[in-house]
Amino acid sequence: MFKYQYQQRCPERTDGALVCYGETITDNVLTVSAIRHRLAYMVSIFPGTMWRDGGHEGRMESVRYFSGFDPCYGMNAYYAAVYLLTSDIDLYRRTMNCYTPTGICFDRARRRDISIQNYDLLGAAKTIYYGVPDLTLDDLANYEIIDTETFQLIANALLIVRYGPEILQIVRRRSYA
Repeated sequence: MFKYQYQQRCPERTDGALVCYGETITDNVLTVSAIRHRLAYMVSIFPGTMWRDGGHEGRMESVRYFSGFDPCYGMNAYYAAVYLLTSDIDLYRRTMNCYTPTGICFDRARRRDISIQNYDLLGAAKTIYYGVPDLTLDDLANYEIIDTETFQLIANALLIVRYGPEILQIVRRRSYA
């Protein structure tokens, strides 16, 4: 699987132990005051995996396999965008023709009758990939614009930008009392 092919590693604390999701997300995602509350809630509801559903990882893997993408073109932003675009089966189908060996052509995405959530995910993927603000910090902070699940996916994608796709290996650690 692609997540084991890269040399970057998941973040580690100074004692060499892998960090948990909560530590990683709160230390690395922009934590302006309006977003801090959303991050704390997101960490509290973390389901133990960064994948949205049982098919998410397979959809992302299929894009990697069929696109023939060459990582020399900017791996982390590409995989963060693909993570978002494959998080929903409908969005995955709408963007299948966007992938090329050199990157993502967002203008090929089928937008007609797209759901609001998928439109937000498409905009976030474009923002991360191109570095142009389709979504702003104010949008991310607003529950009425970006729902909790979409916010969590976007925050996870920002971790992929920073650490690479192997960050997707983070799972909830058991707490020992």
